[in-house]
Amino acid sequence: MSQSDLLELVRFIFDNTYFTYQGRYYRQTLGAPMGEGSLATVLEHFNSYNTHLQFTAEEEVDNSIPFLDIRVIRMGEVLRTDWYNKPSSSGRYLHYRSCHPQNMKLNLVTQMKTRVLRLTHPTFHSQCIFKLKKLFVMNGYPIKLLNKLLCNTSSSPPVEVTMSLNTDAMIDRADIVYATIPYIPVLSNKISLIFKDYKHIKIVKTMKHPLFKLVFSRLKDKEKEEYESGVVYSIPCGSCERTYIGQTSRWIKERITSHKSDARRNLRTCALAIHANNNDHVIDYSNTKILFKEPHYHKRLFLEMLSIAVTDNTMNTKQDTNNLNNIYSYLIELSKNFASTNS
Repeated sequence: MSQSDLLELVRFIFDNTYFTYQGRYYRQTLGAPMGEGSLATVLEHFNSYNTHLQFTAEEEVDNSIPFLDIRVIRMGEVLRTDWYNKPSSSGRYLHYRSCHPQNMKLNLVTQMKTRVLRLTHPTFHSQCIFKLKKLFVMNGYPIKLLNKLLCNTSSSPPVEVTMSLNTDAMIDRADIVYATIPYIPVLSNKISLIFKDYKHIKIVKTMKHPLFKLVFSRLKDKEKEEYESGVVYSIPCGSCERTYIGQTSRWIKERITSHKSDARRNLRTCALAIHANNNDHVIDYSNTKILFKEPHYHKRLFLEMLSIAVTDNTMNTKQDTNNLNNIYSYLIELSKNFASTNS
C-alpha cells in the first residue's frame, strides 16, 4: 500500500465514524474512533513498521490514569486529579546542605507546594503536603523549617493577581543594571549588602560547579582545532619573531586558507599579507594557536584588541586597537612597566 493510499484510508476512517447511544445515531467529529480492541490493533499496526520506533499507550487502571505529574481519577461522572510520581522518580531535589543561597532553597519548597496544590483536587491536598514534606526531609531539610513553610500557611493555592500596567515602573526597570558574582557562602551576601541602597543595581549570584567537569567525562570526541569557529587566534611568522592576531566566526581552517590566498595575491587589506610580501617572509601557518573561544561577535572583537595590545612584536597595525578603551590601554601599559621593573 502506498503512503497516499494509507493516508486516504486513515482520513476516511476518521471522517466516517458513527456510534449509537440510547437508540440514537451519532457521528464522531473529534478524536480517534472509539471501540473495544481498536487501540491495541492500531498500536500493533504502527509498531510493525520500524523496530526502532515504537509507540506505547497508557490505559486506565483502577479508574485512574497518569498524565505527566498528575493522576486523573474517575469517580463516577467526575474527574479529579492527584499528584503523581513515576516509579523511576528518585525524589531528589536541591539538598539543604548544598552550596546554594538560602532563599533559593526556601523558594524551592514554597513553589513546589504551590505547584502541587494547583495540580491537585482539594480532597488530596493534605496527603500531598505530607508526601512533599517527606521528600524534602529525605533531602536534608529541617523539619521545623518545613512545618513553617508547608504546614503553618494556607493549604489553598494562591490567587492570581493581575497587576496594572505602570509606565513609570517599566521605565525604572529598564534602568536597572544587573551584575553577576559567584556565590560564596557569607562573602557573597556581604557584597550584596554593600549595594543594597543602590536601587538601580541588582546583584545576581551565579553558581559554579567545577565538580561536574571532574565527575562527568565528555564522551564525545573533541572537535579538531581546525574546525573550531568563533575564535581569536595567532599565527607566527616563520622568518622572524612577529605574530599576527585575528578573529573569525568561520572555521579556523577556512580563515587560514583566506590568509594564504591574500598573501599569494599580495592584497594590502590584511596586515599578515603585507608583512609576508614586504619582507619576503614565510608565515608559519602550521603553528596557528587559538587564544580564545567566544561566539559573541563584540566580545570576540574586544578579546582580539586586548590580545594585540598585550602582545609584543605583532604584525597588526595600530588601527586594529583604535576602539580599545583608554583605561585598558593604561592598565596594560602599567602592567608591562611593573613586569619590566621586577624582572
